[in-house]
Amino acid sequence: MSAQAKRFLIRTETQVRRAVISAVALLKAGRLVILPTDTVYGLAARPEAGAIQWIYRAKGRQENNPLVLLISDIQEAAKYARVTPQAEAVMLSYWPGALTLVLPVKPGTPWGRVTRGGRSIALRIPDHDLTRRIIREAGGALVMTSANRTGCPAPDSASTIDKKILAFSEMIVDAGKTRTRIHSTIVKLSGQKLKVLRQGSVEI
Repeated sequence: MSAQAKRFLIRTETQVRRAVISAVALLKAGRLVILPTDTVYGLAARPEAGAIQWIYRAKGRQENNPLVLLISDIQEAAKYARVTPQAEAVMLSYWPGALTLVLPVKPGTPWGRVTRGGRSIALRIPDHDLTRRIIREAGGALVMTSANRTGCPAPDSASTIDKKILAFSEMIVDAGKTRTRIHSTIVKLSGQKLKVLRQGSVEI
């Protein structure tokens, strides 16, 4: 991986277009890219085995710890999870936004590399136009986790990203500070009941 990530400042529409083209090309080549979200900066990859292993190495993350799949729109969710009417109602209420929804993984889909063999998959649509655009053009879904070493604070700006994370990344999309440094709220839907697994910036 890269010894020094290339930094793309996002201030104009021309810079946005260049960043999108570069980020999508790198992601499709199996590389890691750091992207802004509505919560914190995240380390992103396509949901492919090789790229995902680099995320675990970059973060020093236990390999049995599943990852979150960020998607571009609600329609993408049905490709990866069993979406009930109750789940769709939650999505329409909270997405795009800082709510990660854990649903039963869709039978027959090869997402074990994301779920680490579990029967559930965590999905979110970030409330960040640029990152949703990159997700959409990169295929509709990206594995993403906060761009920090495990146990360290998550970055709310490109300038606060750990050098150890940068060493594994090819590119940073620098869109300034995120709206909050608080992680997304994680909830699991069982039947019609929501169970909060992690309280974050969204109150349930």
